[in-house]
Amino acid sequence: MTRSSVVLRPVMRALRRAQAQPPRSRGLKLRVEALEDRAVPAAFVVDTLDYPFPRDGTGVTLWEAVERANRTVGPDTIVFADSLAGGTIHLSNFVFPSSQLPTIFTDVTIVGLGADRLTIDADGGSRIFEIADSATVEICGLTLTGGNARSGSESSYSGGAILNRGTLAVTGATLSGNAAEDGGAVLNLGTLTVVGSTISGNSATRAGGGIANHGMLSVIASTLSGNTADTGVPPVTPAGGGGIFNFADGLLTVTGSTLSGNSTDRAGGGVANHGRLSVVNSTLSGNSALREGRSSPTRPRTA
Repeated sequence: MTRSSVVLRPVMRALRRAQAQPPRSRGLKLRVEALEDRAVPAAFVVDTLDYPFPRDGTGVTLWEAVERANRTVGPDTIVFADSLAGGTIHLSNFVFPSSQLPTIFTDVTIVGLGADRLTIDADGGSRIFEIADSATVEICGLTLTGGNARSGSESSYSGGAILNRGTLAVTGATLSGNAAEDGGAVLNLGTLTVVGSTISGNSATRAGGGIANHGMLSVIASTLSGNTADTGVPPVTPAGGGGIFNFADGLLTVTGSTLSGNSTDRAGGGVANHGRLSVVNSTLSGNSALREGRSSPTRPRTA
């Protein structure tokens, strides 16, 4: 027997014993840890013109879609089924005193079928949308009409179709035939961007037949026409602005837009401005005011 075999034999026996024994636990323990909260976008499809609930118990109404979006964490989307094209959602079907949709508290994009293909009509019973200061919202491809903030609205008499306290974009929409004390179509208390939209035939009994602005307002490639602010209020009250009334705390930018045929019995047929105003590459024509330059003791800039 060689010396090398004598040396290797104990080593080989040790290796065989190790291979025959089951692996020992090293004391490792598995732990389950909760993941951080994640905002998961959700899409809700409105597939009935009924309001607020489907008459036959099937489908999703606009009321229900807004309610579900409010209960969902994260940016959501509300869309409308193609089968609703050419239809009108009448908020007057609501069984409670106010037909207004639920106030929007969440981030949501509401995508209509086109302003000429789908209408939301409040039938003079209330405003249509209210946006809370916590929300970022886009409304596009819809016609909003029949809003009346002086009739059963849940907060204030202003903003006939929309009362915005948050961040709102209105894109490719038509707002017409709405009424309020301030802001026949929209009262903006937050940040509002209007793009490629038409705001026409709305009325205010004090300020801003089309829009009344207390925040940041940008009007881009849009038309404001045929809006009125016929007030009958004391001369010391800020009033007028057939198309837009920009309050002292307002920042207004009008770009590539047309304001025409708006009127008021006070100052500023197109725009009555008490705040900061910039007009770029826009047309203001055919607007009328009975008391030009005498809208208030501050003698605002008017157009």
